[in-house]
Formats: sequence, structure tokens, C-alpha cells
Amino acid sequence: MILRKLAEAVRKQSWSTIVLEVLIVVVGIFFGLQVDAWNQNLKDRTAEAVYLERLRADTASNIAEVKDRAQTYYDRADSLKRIVEMLEARNAEEIGASDLAYTFCYWYVPEGVRLQTATYDEMTATGGLELIRSEDIRHKLQLALAENSRANDEIPKLASVQMDLARALRIFTEWHFDAPRQSIDEIESLVPIQAGCVVDQAALAADPGISSVLVQLNRSQTILGNVHSREKEALEELLLALDQVVAQ
Repeated sequence: MILRKLAEAVRKQSWSTIVLEVLIVVVGIFFGLQVDAWNQNLKDRTAEAVYLERLRADTASNIAEVKDRAQTYYDRADSLKRIVEMLEARNAEEIGASDLAYTFCYWYVPEGVRLQTATYDEMTATGGLELIRSEDIRHKLQLALAENSRANDEIPKLASVQMDLARALRIFTEWHFDAPRQSIDEIESLVPIQAGCVVDQAALAADPGISSVLVQLNRSQTILGNVHSREKEALEELLLALDQVVAQ
């Protein structure tokens, strides 16, 4: 319709009509593009809001997981410290059963925390990461993932040291099906665990070198707790940034 009018105006050399028709076309295209851009921006902002909420949920879950793992190591370090104090005070018979189980009936094979990264993985695969307008969030997300990667690099090195040290503890333990499980098994198994260990406290008290081993294990457990605490701090910084943006 507009093209036919333009052709007719050109034949009649009606320049005012030509200019008017061209303006109508240009304005129509402009508004059409603006509407498309507005619709796309609305879609992007909706997708961003969904991603931010999912990232916040993932981060909160990761913080709880990392915090729990760090506390486990700190608790075991405390058990080791209490045992050393009792041995040095020559009160081996008064060492608590839970401390003994927590220290001597443990394999000292630490595992890194596998963070919940499903949302991040999806965003990087689909380009959704670019939808996050906050440079601060993108930066803190990278820092949190880098801290987790560093932890997963450090933990196997610490595991090797711990396992070497823990060999000295085996001579004080005996494993039986009728021994109490106590608190050594942190994760409930689908199949009931029947075996447990007992500790020879008399032999423990008679060994002059065991305190040194326990002190070194205390140090390694504390270091592991610190590794995960650094992860937790990075995740908490990310969660704070997410909370601030979502609340706006």
C-alpha cells in the first residue's frame, strides 16, 4: 500500500507526499524495533530474576554444606586436643568414649565439598551469565568458585599427610561387629552399619610418642577447617551481594 503510494507520488513528482510516506515508514520501523527491544529486555530481566533467585538458593545450600564440613574438622581437632591434655595429665582412663571414637575410629580421608553449581553451569552453557547486570555478583561468583577449586586442590595433599600420621593410631584400635558405633559415622547409610571399634586406653597411655602424632593430626584437622571456612566466607560474600540485588 505504502509502496504503491510512493510509486504514484514519484510519477506525479509530489515530493511532499514522498517525504511524508518515507517518514511514516521510518517511524513505523523505529517503533517496531523499539517494541522488539522492549520485549527482549523484559524477557532478559525476567530470566535474570529467575537466575538470581536460583543462585541465591544454591549459594545458601552451599554455605550450609561447607559450614557443616568445617565444623566437623574443628570438632575433631578439639577432640584430639582434649585427648592430648588427658594423656599429658596422665588421665588416659578419663578420656571420653566419644572423643576416642571420633579420633581413633576415623579414616582421616577428607573429601572436598562438591558445590551446587547447576544454575551456574546452565548459565555458562546458554550465555545466561551475561544477563546478570551486577559486575559485583559476577566477580564474587567467580571468587567463590575459585576458592572451592583451591580447596579441592589442597585437600588431597592434606589427606596424604593425615593418612600417614593416622597409621600410628591403628595399633590402639580393634574392630568388632558388636563394638559401639558411637559418633564415628557422620552419614547415615542405607544399610545399617554394624561394626565399630574399641580403643586400648592402657596401651595409649603407655606410648610416649602418641601425643606428638595427635598434635599433628589436630593441626591438619584445623587446617582443613580453615580451608572450608575460607570457602564459606567467599560464599557468604556472594550471598550478601545476591540478597542486596534481589531486594531492589
